[in-house]
Amino acid sequence: MIREISELKNVASSAILRLRGRTLKSGQPFMINTNDLPKNQCYLEFPDRKIQLVRAVWFGNNQGNGIYSIAIFPTENIDYQVG
Repeated sequence: MIREISELKNVASSAILRLRGRTLKSGQPFMINTNDLPKNQCYLEFPDRKIQLVRAVWFGNNQGNGIYSIAIFPTENIDYQVG
């Protein structure tokens, strides 16, 4: 059972890395979610390898009429390594 879980984690990690590579190669940002941030925040990694902290901002009324927009926080350079 432990071995199967480990293999599943490896398959999932490999799939995420492939998806990340394809997304960045297509010129689109890759969303990085983490439980360390509030629910409406995530990181976006851009093809130039910059990472920005962003949050979803609701512009509208309580009846569901409106749109979400992304607010980019000013950040220092973020050191990271992927795969």
